[in-house]
Amino acid sequence: AILVVRRSHGRIGLAMGAVRSPTAYGGRDLSPFAFEAGPQTSSWELQRAADAKVRADQQLRHALQVGKEGITRILQGCLDRVGEQLEKGEAPSSKAHFPLLNPFDFEDVESLARHGFTIDLHADEVDSSLKELVDAVLGIVWKNVSVENELATKTLERYNTALLARMEILEHHLFDRTHQLSTCRFKYYLEITHLRDQLYRKQHCDDATFEPEEVYYFEPTDFL
Repeated sequence: AILVVRRSHGRIGLAMGAVRSPTAYGGRDLSPFAFEAGPQTSSWELQRAADAKVRADQQLRHALQVGKEGITRILQGCLDRVGEQLEKGEAPSSKAHFPLLNPFDFEDVESLARHGFTIDLHADEVDSSLKELVDAVLGIVWKNVSVENELATKTLERYNTALLARMEILEHHLFDRTHQLSTCRFKYYLEITHLRDQLYRKQHCDDATFEPEEVYYFEPTDFL
């Protein structure tokens, strides 16, 4: 509560009055900031949603169909080769051998020197088919799933924390300045009212009986 000065019939009176709440100054809300994030999805829900998108993508079915056809073609070639061996009366191989992507047959040292050894000599058609299938599936996954930049997310969190701390400091400063301004205005009002009362009494009293009251409410240096 604060003192409120009231004037009646030329006399000054002081009464108790309510202090205006610092959380409502100038039509602005100065209450503590509270952010409502709303409903948040869990990691499991995000994973399930991404899985459903990938499985429902038509390109995935096409990639699986192409991969199946490639492997079927390779197996059919192996069966045809076994059939040829049986027709010739040869014993079929007991191990599966798939056609190599880069077959090599070095006849002499010169051909060996001209060979590019950056090529995988053991890669076969099954490896190529599986690689194409994996590349196609990964392309579909990255099309439907957004990758989180953890470094950028942590940087944004630190920035938001620092910004929130700065806003809290500004709110405290605003509250202090608002309180100081209210106190300044109230004391200045008391000073003016007291001076008016002195003038009123001087005008309606004899000079011999008038005794000025030296009272100070407002001190300018307190508000610099």
